[in-house]
Amino acid sequence: MNSSTNSAAQYKAKDAAMDILRTTKQQALSDDQVAVALDAHGDQTAIALEKEQRIAENRATYDDLLRYAELILANDAVADLYRNRFGTVTLNEYQDLTPQQLRVLARIGEGRITFAGDLAQGIYEFAGASPSQIDAIVRAAAEDVIEFNESHRSSPAVLGLVNSLNPITGGQCLQCADPASWPNGGLAALATFSTAYTEAASVTRLARRILGRAPNHRVGVISRVKSRLRFIDAAVEAARPAASPLGRRRPRHRHREAGPRTPAAPRRRRAHNQ
Repeated sequence: MNSSTNSAAQYKAKDAAMDILRTTKQQALSDDQVAVALDAHGDQTAIALEKEQRIAENRATYDDLLRYAELILANDAVADLYRNRFGTVTLNEYQDLTPQQLRVLARIGEGRITFAGDLAQGIYEFAGASPSQIDAIVRAAAEDVIEFNESHRSSPAVLGLVNSLNPITGGQCLQCADPASWPNGGLAALATFSTAYTEAASVTRLARRILGRAPNHRVGVISRVKSRLRFIDAAVEAARPAASPLGRRRPRHRHREAGPRTPAAPRRRRAHNQ
């Protein structure tokens, strides 16, 4: 077994151990109970990480902080201090909550929490978030549910693609708030690729075609995961000789969808005494 194979195996083992630590600590367990639960699980990497990080270095991980918060707030007197401090609690992106985080929030503001979110935008399931479970709990406890289904930033064409994914994402059907502002309803397309390299090559070819027809425009590349952009960066760099459209203006990466352009606000000038 070579060094690269060993490294991959070690990384996989550590990743699995971190998952075990996370799921164990997302319960209201004391330090001693965590140790017992890890021993029962039997994963030596997880046990070693707990001993090296929390015990030997005397420090708390992010999962420990939430665990301690839940244990502390189990005391009614402590929870009352926070309830009296905060009249209301407003939470955005509730679909990214873990059950533990929801339990902590409930101890602080149960009956006074306003939740806002979208199941289709859940991105933290890898960290223990459970969008469907949290949504069911929140809806069952809510006095009023207000649904928003108008989009003010996407074209009808883009929303058509988004809506087609609803069976997978759990999102609701969205409508464009001002379809007349998008010529021909906008433009959207869907493509799948076998590797990140072929995806990057396709994006680069499309950018070249767009800039060849409209050299004064910009091309925005949106990625859900920032690290994935490195493949596109490399492909763009390799494909932009000085005489090409890509050489005149390098495509920029944006993490928001571009809508119709609006006039720029006038700049303020500061007067200086001579």
